[in-house]
Amino acid sequence: MIDADWDKLCVLSVLLWLQIFKRLFSYVQDPAKPIKPSVVADACLVLDVLGPEVRAQFVEKYVALELKEYRRIFRATDEAGQLDNLSRRFAWFRRLLQTHETEQGRVFPAEWKVGWFLTAKFIEITKYVLSLVLQAESQLMPVLGTT
Repeated sequence: MIDADWDKLCVLSVLLWLQIFKRLFSYVQDPAKPIKPSVVADACLVLDVLGPEVRAQFVEKYVALELKEYRRIFRATDEAGQLDNLSRRFAWFRRLLQTHETEQGRVFPAEWKVGWFLTAKFIEITKYVLSLVLQAESQLMPVLGTT
């Protein structure tokens, strides 16, 4: 009996998780279809109850969606991704973070530290892409003393 109840609870929690993800990401992807901030905040509380793994998955997906455009614009192979456009990267991210903090980010619980995760992922992506750019640049430069 307990096993059957536990199985039902697991199924219900997965269905709830899927529904919340669907609703929250429709909010994130299309601000023209707003959801009341209180509904989003309540959904976040439910995600917290479902466990830290669920919250981590949500934050990871949210961060990936928010930085999708950054990845597209600042690729290592594009002009915008080159070293001389480094300040543009940080200006772009500053705008994203400001928008996050004044709009969507306000609905997430503070202890989720979504802004921190956005920043950490931005740094990780930037570090990786800039290392590719520097590798490409170093292969194009003549080695000093070998002329």
